[in-house]
Amino acid sequence: MPKVRCVCNRLFSFKAEHAGKVVTCPVCKAKIRLPAEKATEPAAPPAQAAAAPPQAKKLELDTSLPAGVKPPPDVYALDKPVPAPQPQLQESVPAPAPPSDVSSTASDDARNFWKQFGRAFVYPLSAGGLAALAIAFVVFVAGHYAIVLSSKVDMIRDTAERVVYLILVGSMTKYIMAVMKSSAEGDDKAPSWPNLAEFRDNVFMPVVLILFPAAFTIGPAIVYYYLASSVNGAILMAIIAAGLTYLPMSMLPLALENNFTRLNPLPVLRAIALVPMKYASVWALAVLTAAAWLFGGRLLSRALPLPVLPVIIQQAVFVYLAFIVSRLIGLLCYTAEDSLKIPTE
Repeated sequence: MPKVRCVCNRLFSFKAEHAGKVVTCPVCKAKIRLPAEKATEPAAPPAQAAAAPPQAKKLELDTSLPAGVKPPPDVYALDKPVPAPQPQLQESVPAPAPPSDVSSTASDDARNFWKQFGRAFVYPLSAGGLAALAIAFVVFVAGHYAIVLSSKVDMIRDTAERVVYLILVGSMTKYIMAVMKSSAEGDDKAPSWPNLAEFRDNVFMPVVLILFPAAFTIGPAIVYYYLASSVNGAILMAIIAAGLTYLPMSMLPLALENNFTRLNPLPVLRAIALVPMKYASVWALAVLTAAAWLFGGRLLSRALPLPVLPVIIQQAVFVYLAFIVSRLIGLLCYTAEDSLKIPTE
């Protein structure tokens, strides 16, 4: 059977009828023209030829090589396709998990109220918080001057003041409830300012909801004032102080459930008793926020006798502190985990 050697030093045998054809080496893919001669290798000695077994009809590999030629590792028959090498798949190694002490430390910091307390002052200055802070500032400054201008027109003064206060109180209530809810759920991203075009959901209904905790806050003092035969000033102030203590925490079930039926005072007071020192710090900041809104303008007008600057500073400080207080009230629930979920049950 004729043979041919490829440039890669492999020796192949082929049938005589394929002589003259061009084939492809199954190993190195080089083009080989099959010679017309019967064989390209010298004939074997007679003794070896007699002893050699008869050639099979099927194309087979011939591993015989001339003297002095190093035998190749493999010899292939041309009629047997050489399978393409399969790509070796390297097993992907998963990224090593962070050390447990690092993740646990981060989780502990997130659940630590006092560590979150300082971070709450940066919360209004975050990306989403800063945008909402700017919108709230513009709304409150515009509302202030709308009231001032409407007071000069007797026909619209009262109506304009009510509408402006409704927008201010409603939109601010809606936003601080959104901050409380997201903070109680562990979200560090500040929500966006409510769309005032959705007047019913984002302005009117929040005002209706806040009337109920306000009634619980000042209702006992009003009842005592009108029903007591002789009003004791110390007792009256104590009742008012107790109501104001109840008010900030009472906003939490409203924010979580958006339903005034969750305003049972007993669970709210119990929640306050569970975190007295933490709540005291939030309550003191809430009192400072209310004082900034009620008295900040007058104090700044005396210190800065300018027409616009005192109002701008007052509204900016009030809005900034209101964001922080609402954030801290939500964090009271988040850092205490299950203990402060009682008011919403």
